[in-house]
Amino acid sequence: MMVALLIAGGGCLLATGSVPSSGEGAALAVAAVAAALPATRRELQRILERIRNPAPRPAWLAAAGIAVLCSAVLLLLAWLHASYFMLSFHDEHAYMIQMRMLAEGRLWLPPYPPDVREFFDTIYVLVEPKYAPIYFPGTALLYVPTVWLHLPFWVLPLAVAGASAGLLYRLVTELVDGVAGALSVPLLVSAASYRRNALLLLSQMPVLLLVLLMLLAWLRWRRRRAVRWAAAVGALAGWAVITRPVDAACYAVPVAAAMLLGLRGAGRRLWIKTLTVVTLAAAPFLTLQVVQNVGVAGSWSRFPSDLYVARTFPAPMMGFHQIDWSKVPTPSLYQKRLLNVTWVWPKYARHQRTRVIEEWREQRLPTTLTMTLPSQLLLVLLPPAVFVLDRRRLVVVATAVLFLGFYTFYVFFLKHYLVVILPAVVLMLVTGIDALERTWPGQRAVVSTLAATAVTGLSVVALGGTNPHYYYRQLAAANHAVASLPAGERAVVLFRFRAGVCAVDQEPVYNTETAWPDDARVVRAHDLGERENTKLFRYYARHQPDRVFYSFDRGEARLYRLGTAEELAALYPDAS
Repeated sequence: MMVALLIAGGGCLLATGSVPSSGEGAALAVAAVAAALPATRRELQRILERIRNPAPRPAWLAAAGIAVLCSAVLLLLAWLHASYFMLSFHDEHAYMIQMRMLAEGRLWLPPYPPDVREFFDTIYVLVEPKYAPIYFPGTALLYVPTVWLHLPFWVLPLAVAGASAGLLYRLVTELVDGVAGALSVPLLVSAASYRRNALLLLSQMPVLLLVLLMLLAWLRWRRRRAVRWAAAVGALAGWAVITRPVDAACYAVPVAAAMLLGLRGAGRRLWIKTLTVVTLAAAPFLTLQVVQNVGVAGSWSRFPSDLYVARTFPAPMMGFHQIDWSKVPTPSLYQKRLLNVTWVWPKYARHQRTRVIEEWREQRLPTTLTMTLPSQLLLVLLPPAVFVLDRRRLVVVATAVLFLGFYTFYVFFLKHYLVVILPAVVLMLVTGIDALERTWPGQRAVVSTLAATAVTGLSVVALGGTNPHYYYRQLAAANHAVASLPAGERAVVLFRFRAGVCAVDQEPVYNTETAWPDDARVVRAHDLGERENTKLFRYYARHQPDRVFYSFDRGEARLYRLGTAEELAALYPDAS
């Protein structure tokens, strides 16, 4: 049976068309030599056996050490591979604004007057009926200490990434053994989707942290069905749901099913107590989401993102749609229209029921393998893992099955999404090694030494590749220009977007320094042309007449002083 499963794994590898690189070949050669030499094998086996069955306290200490070490490694990799520590993605800017609001106890602010709203309209931020980012509040809730402590935005994402590595070690140690837990760390760090998210202000890493904590809480509850662990499961599930609802559901559903099975034969009182505690623990987080929905979108069941999609995208993001392209929304902001034409609409056009298999074969499956495996050679370990999946491991593996199944119906399938299924992928890989060790117990030393050295070597080789971070030069130039303005001067910088010159993925008009743009020393706004700009001149002449207006040429990366709000309003007294 095991030989057949290994052959199946080899077939999967051949189907991908993957050819080992020279580095991967060298790593496998080193692993083979280490396993073949008796002295080396004995020494490595002694180390592996020493860490195989750690007591709970040493295991948690090891998890803490792993968290610190992984954070340091991620920071070093970001620096070595020329990653730049600035907000880059549209989403990151939106989350930063949401963090500023939440730091003041708000989820939204009143909108600007209708005649000047368009100057602040930008991607993933609503300007009416409220001024608010479109995202769920869970990520901002986790990262809001960044604002309170005046930290660089990347510090807490880096800490969360490191903590996730430590928690994954602890989870895998619980489900398999300490060797598997140790191997899970290089497998995680070398996964491109993990490194891609590590220093980004996005929601994927927070939800990974929360679901790992939820899985560990469930394992504790499973032992004695204690109410406190049921409360922890409910609270973590609730927080995850208001961070990334679908990803959270992919974990919450298997855990809930396992808890219900665990209550079989229990008395009615324990059933009621457990369900009540889980619900009450999740309630504060769900209530926060309802408050945001009502305050921003006007309905408890409508998310702000739904409102944005209805105004901007051709159809809902979930499902397969026959779109009448003559009736799709036409946003007033040119950047949104351009982003639709160049990126959003092609994804909707491709995402059709008749093209599901083609889309998975050509894009989604290769993306999944590339972003979750340090080397596709490790595919050979996945089929053997099926042989030794127990009920606890199945709960974790089911999360990836549900995730990939759901995203089959979702229009977008982006690389950084896949960090959420890394616990299941890593568990399958180390469980495959466990299956091989059980199948050939007489050769356990050879198998475990070969597997441990091969996994570690392949992971190190993967770390030598390009670190998946980006440097946006146009955005950096805009930030530099804003930072160069005279100290103490209150200003407004107008950014004109020019097609063919400006990159739509490098949008500088996000006011991330304060919750409300007018409270910032330098306000960023769109340059809508001389005729329209007079509305903004007059607005600030009424409210903040000392504001100095500048125009930023994104092609030349140069600032031009226009005058104060009062001076410009006097030059253009008639806005019509």
